[in-house]
Amino acid sequence: MFNNLSPLSDDTNRRMMRDFRLYVLVGGMPQAVNDYLDTNDMSIVDQRKRSILDLYDEDFYDLDPSGQTSDLFHAIPAQLSSNASRYQVSSVIEGGKLDRLRGQINILKDSMTVNIAYHANDPSAGLASHINRDQFKLFCGDTGLFVTLAFWLRDRLPSVS
Repeated sequence: MFNNLSPLSDDTNRRMMRDFRLYVLVGGMPQAVNDYLDTNDMSIVDQRKRSILDLYDEDFYDLDPSGQTSDLFHAIPAQLSSNASRYQVSSVIEGGKLDRLRGQINILKDSMTVNIAYHANDPSAGLASHINRDQFKLFCGDTGLFVTLAFWLRDRLPSVS
């Protein structure tokens, strides 16, 4: 269909979009994928992803006993849903200043649990010389974990249909 520049049928498009939504919900963590393939039960997958996030928290607390790194990580969905042009650490950690929290941001970055997108006024070939390290957004490295973080306080994830 792609090579012929032909549109997909409505049925095929619906099936592919459902598969895509399922992929976003499950994510790419091997344990979560295996749980879904073995059970087709999203509640089991969600519990697995919550246990993975609990392990992340344990690691964050080992590296930063203050809990600020974990707080910054858990606030990613709320920060992305706001209309702010950047991650606002002061809205996550009372009195938090970016200069005092760079270590926690680096812990997140080094853990590879997040992707950082820095603001750049001139996204040319010399991007590295134009980024503003004070303006950034944080994104979860795994879509499935992001969805679970976004619905952390709910009993279960939304349906795929």
